[in-house]
Amino acid sequence: MTATDMNPTQSDMPISGKPVILCVDDDRDTRRALCEQLRANFGNDYQIQSVASAAAALTTIHTLISHNIDIPLVLSADVIDSDAHGVDDVLESSTGSSASSTSLVQDVTTSSGIVSSGIVSSKVASSGRALIRRLHDTLPDTLTILLTQPEQAAHVSARLSDLTDVDEMRLYRYMVKPWEPTDLRITVGQALRSFVQARELRDQQASLEIANKDLQTLIRAYDRFVPDEFLAYLGKTSITDVQLGDQVAQEMTILFSDIRDFTSLSEKMTPQENFNFINGYLSQMQPFISKYHGFIDKYIGDAIMALFPTHPNDALDAAIGMLTSLGEYNEGRPKRERIRIGIGLHTGATMLGTVGGENRMDSTVIGDAVNLSSRVEGLTKVYGASLLITEQTMQGLRDPNAYAMRELDQVKVKGKRKPITVYEVFETDEYDLKVRKEASLEYFAKGLELYREQKYTDARAMFYEVLQLNPKDKAAQLYRTESSKSSVYGRLWNE
Repeated sequence: MTATDMNPTQSDMPISGKPVILCVDDDRDTRRALCEQLRANFGNDYQIQSVASAAAALTTIHTLISHNIDIPLVLSADVIDSDAHGVDDVLESSTGSSASSTSLVQDVTTSSGIVSSGIVSSKVASSGRALIRRLHDTLPDTLTILLTQPEQAAHVSARLSDLTDVDEMRLYRYMVKPWEPTDLRITVGQALRSFVQARELRDQQASLEIANKDLQTLIRAYDRFVPDEFLAYLGKTSITDVQLGDQVAQEMTILFSDIRDFTSLSEKMTPQENFNFINGYLSQMQPFISKYHGFIDKYIGDAIMALFPTHPNDALDAAIGMLTSLGEYNEGRPKRERIRIGIGLHTGATMLGTVGGENRMDSTVIGDAVNLSSRVEGLTKVYGASLLITEQTMQGLRDPNAYAMRELDQVKVKGKRKPITVYEVFETDEYDLKVRKEASLEYFAKGLELYREQKYTDARAMFYEVLQLNPKDKAAQLYRTESSKSSVYGRLWNE
């Protein structure tokens, strides 16, 4: 027996690492001629192995797989008479829809059926095709060539025209014995190139899928720094399209929020506790901004700057949601100091764009509207209010009367000649405080009118009435005190 006729086993299988071209034929002379031609043309890059039966082919394939050796091509006889030892029964029965998922070798070695050597049954005649079908269950990328006898040439044409038969076996080509050496060399060469190209294409696709996943992960990471909404308003679909100086004008409602006395709170915590607290708090606030079609432009320590391009109602509803959530957040930490925040809203023209340098730039919003909304948030500390909005925001509301609200003051802003009217929205005040503010609305409004007319004594009397109904009204306390001062010195406060 020559080296090419061996039935390789786990111990004597060559493991050079080269891919294997496997030849399966029961005729020794055919196998020898086939191997010699293949080795002469492809031996430098491939191992050439031959076996005499389907059972030996399956054993060889199993061994090669266990050594991680590729099998790019299998050339098999269409008729393998030496397989008439039960192997064909296994191969034929395993090609149906109920084929077993156990290993190829196990299926062969557990077969006990015997086919009479004096009968050439349809199972024996089709054993090459059965082998190929079974091969592709385990090695779907392996290409196959079926070698048929000259007397089967008439059937070859019929098989070639039967696309269903070819597709089922995923067959590369039929070849008629004896083959032309040139035809064999060209056909095998093309098959091997097809295998390599398919493998390279699959590797490229896998690399592209990995790269795409990495890119999507990177994009999601960028989204947390530069919101999609910001890119959309700049007319960009990706962060990679953004250039320094990109900008667009847009009317928006700007929301500023800040934690009251955060410095004193943070002094009682370690750096890690500070970060945990801020992240826990911001995680409570952010969902309401998104829910009402806004997006966060930036976090400034514990402060939030958010933009609402849709409608002032969205910004106000988000602010109310934030304050309501804060109350629930405080209830969930009963042994700790209650958190208080102030929120300011203003609606006006803004410029969205990028600022910085070529190597470091940032997205931002600039304009008087931004500065004014920040100033309004700061006034919440002066008036003891949780939520203040400007006249521009109030006038943009669909139904201002749907909210518990009162006019609070007219504020002069640096760079502006006309004062800005500010309103307090006390929708989320504690129930008792909210009821008392509603009950004193007329007194407060009359006191504010008299104060502006510089009738300070009468104004003081009105604010006194407010405090009779609502002693905790900090804004009324402030106006009563300032009315007393202004009646002597003239108005100095808030000018």
